[in-house]
Amino acid sequence: MIGLLTLATTLLVAAAPTSLAVSAPVSDAQELVSGHMEVVVVEAPGCGYCQLFRSRVLPAYEASPQTRDVPVRFINASGLDAGGVKLSGPVDVIPTAIFVRDGIELGRISGYVGRENFFRSINHLMAKAR
Repeated sequence: MIGLLTLATTLLVAAAPTSLAVSAPVSDAQELVSGHMEVVVVEAPGCGYCQLFRSRVLPAYEASPQTRDVPVRFINASGLDAGGVKLSGPVDVIPTAIFVRDGIELGRISGYVGRENFFRSINHLMAKAR
């Protein structure tokens, strides 16, 4: 079943239009440019689910075509103000992946949802943003 979900996710990603500007991953210090989209993952030190996200979801996302157009960066939950993201509400669950365009939240994935559900959710958020 997982193989079919991975194949379906790969096919969805490959079939998605690539009208977004290609950008390199950004560091916390870089400013967001107009039209820039990214996934900002809010995490906390010692968070077991954050470690699961980094070990099970992040490698697959970084290997996917999405990362060229929508890079991922991490910020500490205690430094949300320093992250330069205008949130639609408080972050109550860690980790939370926030889909951002031009520093404004367009949607979020709260909690650790696993690789397949993360890809399904992020593809949905990207489709809404186009």
